[in-house]
Amino acid sequence: MSLSDCVVVMIKYPRPGQVKTRLVAILGEENAAALYRCFVQDVLRTVDALAVQTLLSIVPWTMRADFAAWLGSERQFLPQVGPDLGARMDDAFFRAFEAGHDRVVLIGSDLPDLPGSLLVEAFRALDRHDVVLGPARDGGFYLLGWTRWTFRPGLFAAVSWSTPTVLAECRAALLRSGLEPCFLASWSDVDDEAGLRQLLQRNLLPGDAATRTFLDSWDASAS
Repeated sequence: MSLSDCVVVMIKYPRPGQVKTRLVAILGEENAAALYRCFVQDVLRTVDALAVQTLLSIVPWTMRADFAAWLGSERQFLPQVGPDLGARMDDAFFRAFEAGHDRVVLIGSDLPDLPGSLLVEAFRALDRHDVVLGPARDGGFYLLGWTRWTFRPGLFAAVSWSTPTVLAECRAALLRSGLEPCFLASWSDVDDEAGLRQLLQRNLLPGDAATRTFLDSWDASAS
């Protein structure tokens, strides 16, 4: 990897009732937002340990000063632009390539225990493949990577986002276009109670991870 490589992390501002809404039933709005804040911190800690540039794709853009106060004014922020996830990801890739990056890997911010080794593997895969995808266990994907030479904006325009067929539809679109995808190991993001249980069962969070500290505290207060 090199500094011409870039990881884009898509992040929402952690406002109660606006993030991790499927966890509100068990955590409450305030705790769900606090947990998401921890997710972001742990994802960025993993990414920051790599020899790559980082771009934070944020929403809402009107709160960029709040993002800077939270995550650091030295961070590079870009807005999320587009009517759906596919369009927003395309725009993020466009901006990253325009900034001079050759290989770009995009991830979400609800992957607190994602190993940095999977990100390294994604960049290596782009040396041999047109595109790389990290399958999620819910039928979607947790990671998407393109090079500036293989990037095909609009390729996923017809994908039914937020359904269990997302990965299958993306794979079909890639194959129809004659592109050679690489698939990484499956991983689970944390969207709901089942995802939270899987996170706890994997038990891969470092002892000082913000997410582990929060969950230990929440478990103690809930018991």
